[in-house]
Amino acid sequence: MMRRPWLLLLLLPLIPLFNVLSQGHTIGPFDQIRQFAPWRAEGPVQPWDVLQADGALQFYVWRDLVLESWSQFQFPFWNPYQLAGTPLMANSQSGALYPPHVVLGVLHVPTPIAVIVLAWLHLALAGAGTYRLVRALGGNEMGGLLAGSSFMLSPFLVGWTVLSSVPSTVAWIPWALALLTEAMRESPRRFLGLGLVVGMMGLAGHLQFLAYGLMALLVWGVWLALESRNVKTIAAAVLAVGGGLALAGPQLMPVVSYSQFSHRRNSPTAEGYEAYIFSAIRPFEFGNLVNPMTLGNPREAEEDARISTYWPALVKRGGNWAESAVSPGAVALAGLCFLPLVFRRLRGQIGAPLTLGVLSLLLATGTPVNRLLYFGVPGWSSTGSPGRIIVLFAMMGAVVAGLVVGKLLTVHDRPNAKKVQLATLVFALLSVATVGIGINGAQTPDGIDHGLFQVLVSRATATGGLMALIIAAIAIQPFIYGFFRGSMLKQSVMWIFPAGVVVTALLGGMSKIIPSGKPLEYPRSTSYERIAVPNENWGLVVAAKGATLPPNTATLFRIHDLAGYDSLLHRDTVAMLNDINGQDSAPQANGNIMFIKPSFDQDKLGEAGVAQMWSAQGVMGLGQGDSGNGVFRQPVRGPGRVSSTGGEAEIVGQTLRSITVEAVGPGTLTLRDRNMPGWSATVNGQATPISGDRWRELELPDGNATVEFTYTPPGFGAGFILFFAGLAAMILATRVGAGSTEPSADDEASEAPDDELAAV
Repeated sequence: MMRRPWLLLLLLPLIPLFNVLSQGHTIGPFDQIRQFAPWRAEGPVQPWDVLQADGALQFYVWRDLVLESWSQFQFPFWNPYQLAGTPLMANSQSGALYPPHVVLGVLHVPTPIAVIVLAWLHLALAGAGTYRLVRALGGNEMGGLLAGSSFMLSPFLVGWTVLSSVPSTVAWIPWALALLTEAMRESPRRFLGLGLVVGMMGLAGHLQFLAYGLMALLVWGVWLALESRNVKTIAAAVLAVGGGLALAGPQLMPVVSYSQFSHRRNSPTAEGYEAYIFSAIRPFEFGNLVNPMTLGNPREAEEDARISTYWPALVKRGGNWAESAVSPGAVALAGLCFLPLVFRRLRGQIGAPLTLGVLSLLLATGTPVNRLLYFGVPGWSSTGSPGRIIVLFAMMGAVVAGLVVGKLLTVHDRPNAKKVQLATLVFALLSVATVGIGINGAQTPDGIDHGLFQVLVSRATATGGLMALIIAAIAIQPFIYGFFRGSMLKQSVMWIFPAGVVVTALLGGMSKIIPSGKPLEYPRSTSYERIAVPNENWGLVVAAKGATLPPNTATLFRIHDLAGYDSLLHRDTVAMLNDINGQDSAPQANGNIMFIKPSFDQDKLGEAGVAQMWSAQGVMGLGQGDSGNGVFRQPVRGPGRVSSTGGEAEIVGQTLRSITVEAVGPGTLTLRDRNMPGWSATVNGQATPISGDRWRELELPDGNATVEFTYTPPGFGAGFILFFAGLAAMILATRVGAGSTEPSADDEASEAPDDELAAV
């Protein structure tokens, strides 16, 4: 009996991954990118989704670099292929030291397979962790299964799967809360596991969701501290969480060091706060509570215009289906409607998840509570949309629903039929109300054809609203079945709730939401020359026209591109590109994308080490070129990526932490790769200082010289000191916690089936 829940939670991720696996694809919207040059494929059937495009342009690219580096047993410190060189580990979301990435790299697992394995792993971890959390709070197997399956298949978690650092980080949050609960209540040895989980959460890569996880631990810990009132237990919890965070020091410290140069670094202002709040979840987005497609389907295109039928993207700038995935799932929502029936019986279990769920909802919807974080927490003003914290609302909604179900289906003190019918009616009214709430936001935006917009809204309302009612009717069935048939069919009750979650998830389109395709193909370069690609636009709602080699795709083919796309950009790199372009290098749609725009200055481009211009049709004013493999290549005047005033210079080797140059001296060697703190050099084995502001420069001796440039991220060494300090803190936490309470007679007692469930 006990193995079945875990087995089910391991298998359920195959539902959202079914299309990926059945078609032999990998995760990422590659068909969306393949329509651009040099591939020039026909436009894809599915509409453009600018957020999901990051799965192909950023996350797949970073995983590919990190896995290749670990396959060669090298640290993935630096990305030499974009932005004239940029830190790889210090961008955080590359997850350079994240253990699953290290293992897959060392095992030489191909990137297309690795990203699928990672998606399955983290969906399963999220479900299993939520199951464990319900059990830690005193819920039974049935409630744990409902909670775990609901959160695993929730619109938020599935919708963000393609942006892999998000589920990689989020998947550890319920585990951290569960282990904190177990450690502070009955089993101090769990403090060690708590520290390890916090460390994994820090290494997974997404700092915004790491912050949400730490905030959840703080809220949870306050509730547990008020319950225990044991100073040693509280101190042990602080040591374990702090020690766990220190475990991620080798990756986090370089991020902290590099972030001081970020182009997004700012101070909190009233104007900045208004812009921050603008991206919060609007009331009409809760139209997707019961049916995640009530407001339109992001994977379906309007017939007469190549735009998504998800109309909120037209109403709210930057609006996206994944950003407004507000629901814990239909069955979990139905369970929440039964909360008043068992509220008193859940005292001692419900306080922490309810508090965290309500707090996250207040923050996600842009209420004044956000001011406390925006103006009070250093760095919070540079984070992304506040609406993303809705993930904690979805998680806590699933947890509370699991606790409710566990109490509802016990033999003792079961609510009478009238109360059950009343709760069912409440859920039915909620389902109808969500459709009306969604329609309330359907105001035709400026610049959009009114007729087209009304077509989108009417179609979404008709199909999505009807499906919401069907999903609601199915979602309530497990509760009715459990009340009136459960005592006769003991074993089937165990599975009816997760079965309801699966059915409603399928009806809600969760099996088709993850974009997939064949990986991009292009000849891998063996050249060390740098190219530039002129681009200008990047669409929010529709794909850009005439784009060539979209941002970061050059890295996949090991082509050195001056432009790039990163989550953390050096402000001096941005300033250099703006100077070359004579304007802002970022498109209006995304401030983290840096293009070479058609307004570029050719001389400044050459001075940046560019040897060739690649374009779709050729660029006026440049020399004669040639075409091949889907692009037109033209020479750019300049000294190239490396030069020496004493004679010839040539790059002869390169890794993700070093570059080797053969040159002739005496004179000054200039490597036109970004010079940032952390670079050192040797000339013929002798340490030599690097000068230069923008580029790496050093003085050469007479004759031939071999120059080795090596990069170690600032803070990396200090991070390892923190790592060992964190291990010591976690061991100390276990000992301090053990001294605060008598050991449990049987640490596994919490894993035993609930007595009340056994009676069902």
